[in-house]
Amino acid sequence: MTKLLPTFFACMILAIISERCSIREEGKLEYLHKDKIFYFMIVVLMILLAGLRVRYNDTATYISAYENLDVSGNILSSISWNIGDNPAFNLINLILKKIGISGNGFIMFYSIVTVGLYLWFVKKYSNDLSKSWPKIVNDLKQNGKIVLYTNLMNTSAEQLNDTTVAINFPKGMTAFGKTVLNKQENIGELSSLISMACGKDMQIKYVENMQNQVQEYRPEDDIQKLANESNIPFNIM
Repeated sequence: MTKLLPTFFACMILAIISERCSIREEGKLEYLHKDKIFYFMIVVLMILLAGLRVRYNDTATYISAYENLDVSGNILSSISWNIGDNPAFNLINLILKKIGISGNGFIMFYSIVTVGLYLWFVKKYSNDLSKSWPKIVNDLKQNGKIVLYTNLMNTSAEQLNDTTVAINFPKGMTAFGKTVLNKQENIGELSSLISMACGKDMQIKYVENMQNQVQEYRPEDDIQKLANESNIPFNIM
């Protein structure tokens, strides 16, 4: 395990440099420009670490199975097309063997595909809630939260800081929409979905762009409202 430490620290240093070379929008966490050079160096380093291995874990077993593949006949007829037999994986392996890729090349190929997809996903969606917000809203519809979904159509979301996400309403909020969205269960639902997308606990704010005002949900507001309606003295210290 200690052999992995140099790669770990090298990737960490490159990630810090990449972050320093990226440009954020002023006052926001979204990026105007993301570094590509140092990010590419991280990708190459991780691919080489994974692709040049020969004995780690079950690597030798995979290489041995690959090298023993028989590609002398029609490769399509030698594949079991049952889903449980991994036909796509077997087909790719047979094609690689047919064109003369070595056992180490076989490992390198899957390292490139796997590491490349992982880091592409992280780079694309990290700290960019604006891209995942449409899916969050659509999931509400798929889960039967039609009223909540309807009131969040045509909205956008952006991360204001490390703990707060703003939900923007470009056309403002209707009175009915405010009633729905300020319900405690809906606040909790949205906070939970946004927190999962951000990978940490987040608070939400509603922003009505027409008035350029921020409406923040606070539990004490409900208590104050109840106290006022009941003529009960109540002060928040």
